Amino acid sequence: MKAYRKIHDFKQPRVLPFWITNKSYYRWMSVIIAISTILAFIVVLISTYLDIPFSQVKTSDFKLNEVAPTDFIVSRNITYVDVKATKAARDAIDRTVPPIFELNNEVKGDSLGMFNTFISILTGYASKDAAPEAVMKEIQIKLPRAAHFFDKNEITALLSIVKRNKEVIESTGIILEEVMDTGIFHRLEEMVARNPELFSEEKIDFWRNDNQHEEIPLDKALSLGNLQDWIENRTKKLPLNEVNKSLVILLVLSFAEENAFYNRVKTEENKKRAREQVKPVMLELAKNYTIVRKGDIVTEEALEKIQAHGVSDISLNISNILATVFIIIIVLSLAITLFSRGIIQIRLRKNRILMLAGIFILSLILITLLSKIPFNSTWLSFSVWFPLCSIALVVSLLIGPNVGLIFSLIISVTLLLMTKMNVNAFVFSFLTALAGCVVSLKIRKRIDIIIAGLVLSLYSSFVLITIGFIYNFDINELFWALLWGVFNGFLYGGILSTGLLTLLEHILNAATRFRLLELSDLNAPTFKRMLNFAPGTYNHSILMANLAEIACTEIGANALLARVGAYYHDIGKLDQPGYFIENQTSDNVHDDLKPSLSVAVIKSHVKLGVEKAKELKLPQEVIDIIAQHHGKGLISYFYHRAMDENNNIKISPDDYRYPGERPKSKEAAVVMLSDIVEAASRTLKRPTVSKLEKLIWKIIMDKFTTDELSDCNLTLNELEIIKNSFVRILTGHFHTRIEYPKVKENLR
Repeated sequence: MKAYRKIHDFKQPRVLPFWITNKSYYRWMSVIIAISTILAFIVVLISTYLDIPFSQVKTSDFKLNEVAPTDFIVSRNITYVDVKATKAARDAIDRTVPPIFELNNEVKGDSLGMFNTFISILTGYASKDAAPEAVMKEIQIKLPRAAHFFDKNEITALLSIVKRNKEVIESTGIILEEVMDTGIFHRLEEMVARNPELFSEEKIDFWRNDNQHEEIPLDKALSLGNLQDWIENRTKKLPLNEVNKSLVILLVLSFAEENAFYNRVKTEENKKRAREQVKPVMLELAKNYTIVRKGDIVTEEALEKIQAHGVSDISLNISNILATVFIIIIVLSLAITLFSRGIIQIRLRKNRILMLAGIFILSLILITLLSKIPFNSTWLSFSVWFPLCSIALVVSLLIGPNVGLIFSLIISVTLLLMTKMNVNAFVFSFLTALAGCVVSLKIRKRIDIIIAGLVLSLYSSFVLITIGFIYNFDINELFWALLWGVFNGFLYGGILSTGLLTLLEHILNAATRFRLLELSDLNAPTFKRMLNFAPGTYNHSILMANLAEIACTEIGANALLARVGAYYHDIGKLDQPGYFIENQTSDNVHDDLKPSLSVAVIKSHVKLGVEKAKELKLPQEVIDIIAQHHGKGLISYFYHRAMDENNNIKISPDDYRYPGERPKSKEAAVVMLSDIVEAASRTLKRPTVSKLEKLIWKIIMDKFTTDELSDCNLTLNELEIIKNSFVRILTGHFHTRIEYPKVKENLR
């Protein structure tokens, strides 16, 4: 436990991002992504232009009211604007916009000012008992606009009222102000007669100020034509006799003026905004539709369609281009993020990236072609034809289920975007792909793929039936749901996956479970030779494979890959087995060699092992384990021996290190640790559990503190698990037996 607590005193060595430490890998990935982007852009853009982009028939050959020189057939589905229908729709909305009238408060002030001046004149002359002629003369001088409204008798009556009945004057002022606040519309009857279309809705948009406006019915609008009627209705409530009421009406009519004026600019702006909100009326021309036949007269409607087809042929749809760009940006951003090493926990190799890019481009092409298949059903999508479950299953088996799941998600999102948000296609494809990734975890033999296909067929049928119930499909369609589910699940997930996996496994030389099982056969010629010429290495590899397999199983790594890597890790020793201690039966040949020469021989087995692995065409993952199983470790025995022979003169330790690279995967790191632990455990005399624990933990911590484990993502908890598994296996290997008594010779 003390050793375990000391672990926390160490900091995990800082690991630089893989794009810094692996620049060539980053360049490769950038090139592949760039090429994939260009190809994907072309495929998605062409998906709406599958046919000939330019019509072989010239639109200029067709003239209005002339004979068509040839048939004009639509080469692909196009959408165009119906100019006439659009204009009609906009004209209709134009007529619904009421005219705008604005209240002018200055006119109200002028009107009330004139009235008050008029009353002042009357009051002044009434106090002097002046003659009506003098009053009229004064009014003509000061109020020329109001003078013609009054004659001598009316002035006489008003002079009398000013003296005796001021209620008439007060009522007149109140009604006059009320009239001006209500608003008198300028030449309203004349405008209605001249522009009836402006008042087709029979209402007016009346603005009293910049923030207050209301729509009033046309028949309720006040004008000079109906002003007298409005005033008469208003005076009926006054407690005056008929003579006085008539004087009130006269005064209000005399001083009331039009103060609501038509605003042409604002009205036109409103109409323009309303027209702009009307979307163009779109018409569609289906592929192979004949607009006009040879010998027919070209009508105006036919000519409009021909011209629309011609414009569509020679122009690019900017919305399609932008949509394509956005689709590519979304998908690539998703791919770059999800395929980062921090998420998928593995480093994708060049051939794997090329494979994924190729499958992605082929998927785009297939989606484009399948989307043209007409499906009349509301619940059945063309995605039943798309083998995404097979793609997910194959990618999961070739690379890993995490990559298969992420890749399926990327293709599903692409399918969703390219099919204009066809949710049914996305749901079915992604769910069946998810099932493909899940069943890949249970596949151990090739026959299991066929069984997985049967499981996927049932699952696909269930998904289709569920979608059908959501859309209330007819129960008679249940048979078709089952049929399509079997087709997609068994034929794609089972049969197609078997063929694709075999092909891609051979092309990529992938370390699939099936390939690794073949390589784990100890009856292979390589192991036969190892058993005969390097039996110590053979036995060391067998025990080491057991250690690595159990440890990888317990930390969730690829146990079969670790076992195969352990089997082959020392094949570089086959050419010179006698130079390695486990194969020596007599004297040690290194006793007669200089340490520098001995180290050269020892180090060479890694390089020779990689060369032999390539000759055997082993998967790259196995080759990496061979190349990394010693890392950059120091060959300490010969280093210290060289120091002793040179009287402790300083010697560069780099000359006595393995030339390989540090383990890049958990499997390679476990193989490295199991190699050292298996060899070191043989040096223990009477090994016990405590001795093994101490030795193994010291070896692990030495590798940890010298940064040998800095690139493999092993955690401290996983190192503890690995240690415990090593102790358990080696304790069983070095178990003690009871000492049997010697058997006496038979006595006759």
